[in-house]
This record gives sequence, structure tokens and C-alpha cells, in this order.
Amino acid sequence: MAGASAILEAIIHGLLLGGLYGVLTLGLSLIFGVLGIINLAHGSLIMLGAYTAYWMFVLAGFNPLLSLIVAFPLGFIMGVAMYRFIVSRVIDAPHLTWILLFFGIMTFIDNTALLAWGSEYRGIPFSLPTMEVGGIHVPMSYIVGFVSAMVMTAGLYVLLYKTRIGKAIRAVSQDREAAALMGIDVGKIMAMAFALGTAITMAGGCILIVVSPTIYIGMGAHWMDLAFCIAVLGGLGSPTGALIGGFIFGVLETLSIRLGLLPEAVLAPALAFVILILVLLIRPEGIMGRKV
Repeated sequence: MAGASAILEAIIHGLLLGGLYGVLTLGLSLIFGVLGIINLAHGSLIMLGAYTAYWMFVLAGFNPLLSLIVAFPLGFIMGVAMYRFIVSRVIDAPHLTWILLFFGIMTFIDNTALLAWGSEYRGIPFSLPTMEVGGIHVPMSYIVGFVSAMVMTAGLYVLLYKTRIGKAIRAVSQDREAAALMGIDVGKIMAMAFALGTAITMAGGCILIVVSPTIYIGMGAHWMDLAFCIAVLGGLGSPTGALIGGFIFGVLETLSIRLGLLPEAVLAPALAFVILILVLLIRPEGIMGRKV
């Protein structure tokens, strides 16, 4: 049976990882909240962000976190292009149409990356020491990842709640027709929301490589599953809910492993789907509901 210090250590680890999980879910929730569509290519964009950090390290010696200055604008430009030429055409289409579309985008991204970079696992020789306080060991990589995620989350909060653009995004999320009557260019706002969600997702991939430096082409499937379950837990469409869901899942995951509730750490992803089923049965709207 784990002691009190081990449980406390697991909770701290879970909260730190939960912050990262939350920021990896923000883009998915933001796009659904404003556009009403689920970006099935979300995991592939996380993978692209991680590979951006990897190649910036290999080619230019950049610290993975410095790669944010490349990944974020690159993701924003990609998001604008995807919305302008692809997504805008299916906004009002039946759900099956955009599901198939984003499945196609995901397949295109993954297979293009596979052809360009190969299927082998890659990593960077980047590590940080472990800090010990009162007998509790906390990897500095967890702290750096958490702080970076919180800075990005705070930036999104300021944008959404303290700026005119943010007010327009929230207005479009609540009622597109009413927003249009108030003079808001709904198309441009939805393009910005999609681009912002894409940029945050790719930036999250850069932060992820600090905590988990091993990457591979198929990693997007795992992170898509995890992000979707966390988004549903927090409230699909709510960026705040994504962060809360990330904290809850991070703590539950680490405690389940430390307390031996999961026989193998490799089974931890199954926990996400157990939580998903329970949320859908008990509170389908999630903790925060759909609210940008």
C-alpha cells in the first residue's frame, strides 16, 4: 500500500501533467465551441507540433520551448489555410460530411509525415533534473511543461475575455445569427477561432516533447483519444472545462498507477475511456457544459 508521501507525490505529478493535458485539449474545445465541429485531425496537429520542436532542435539547436515561436505562427497560418479552402465548405453540412473530411485531413497529414520522415521513433537529448522537496521528487520537466501550459492558457483567457476579438469569438459561439446582426463578420471570426485552435494545438506539441521527448508518426491517435475524453469530461466546447478535465484526469491517472489500481502503466489510456463512459452516463454535458 502506498504511503502518504507517495500519494502526495502522485497527486502533485498528476496536477502538473494535468496542466499539460489541459493545454493539449484547449484547441479541440475551442474549435468545437465556436464552429460546432470536432477536429479529428487534432492528434495529428499535436504530432506536427512535436516534430516542429524536434527539427528545430536538430537543425538549429533550439530549446524545445523556443520552438513555440515557430510552431504557433506556423499552426495559425495552417489553420487559416485549412479553414479558408476546406473547413468553410462544410460548416453547415451534415455531421457525417465533416467527420469524413477531418478523417481525410488526419490521414493526409499522417501519411505525408510518414513519407517525409519515416516510421522510426525519434527523440532529442534534452533532459532536466529532478527536484526533491521534503522527500517528494518532482521532475523539472513536469514543472517546465506545466508553467508553459499555464502561460499559454492564461494568454487564451486574456484574449477571450479581455479583448474585442475575444468578445466576438464568444458571441459567435453563442449565436451566429445574432452576432452577424450586431455587425460581426462571422466567417472571419470562425476562421480566427479555427486558426487559433490549430496554433495552440501545435504549440502544445512543442511543450509535450519537453515532458515526453520520444516521438513517432502514429502518436497523434493516442493524443486525439485522450484529448477527446478530457474535453468531454470538462465540457466539450469549454476551454476552461478542458483545463479542469486535464487536472482531474492527470490526478486519476497517476493515482491509479501508484496505488496499483491499474496492473500495468501501459493500460493507463484505458482509464480515459472509462471516464468517458461514466461522464456520458451521468453528466453528458461535462463539468462546465459547452461554454466558450
